[in-house]
Amino acid sequence: MSIELASKRDVLVNYGTRVTGRAAGIVKTEGANNELVIDLTGQILTDLIVFPVVVPSGSIFTGEARLVVSEAFNLAVGTVVEVGQQGSEVTNGVSLTEAELESTGTKDVSAGLAGEWAITSELSTDHTIDIALSAGSVTSSTVGKAQLILEYIKLA
Repeated sequence: MSIELASKRDVLVNYGTRVTGRAAGIVKTEGANNELVIDLTGQILTDLIVFPVVVPSGSIFTGEARLVVSEAFNLAVGTVVEVGQQGSEVTNGVSLTEAELESTGTKDVSAGLAGEWAITSELSTDHTIDIALSAGSVTSSTVGKAQLILEYIKLA
């Protein structure tokens, strides 16, 4: 099956059998508190395509980030996965290391937050979420399942 992100309006186009599990979205938890929840799989890390989700300008990341790995990934040595603002994932986002993704369990990945995601100031612009590899590669696209959960406050 082929999947591509169309150049117009960031529409995800599927050709052939539709495979589900590319979920990303916002969960309203309490008051102004929200969670950005992104499902990750070996296939998603291979394709580097997620459903477009926007964290609006004026939001403040709280500095809390959790990674829940239910099935270990198979990644090349030194692989670093960047989840963050489209086009600036390393600058404004969170870095997930090979070690974090290749072992099951819940991990605090707050230390990997960078830029506007790491500090408690308002986002200057809307952030469309994307995934990139800053190092390494995916060894097997058929294994690996995780959820990345980032807490933020929406003030506007």
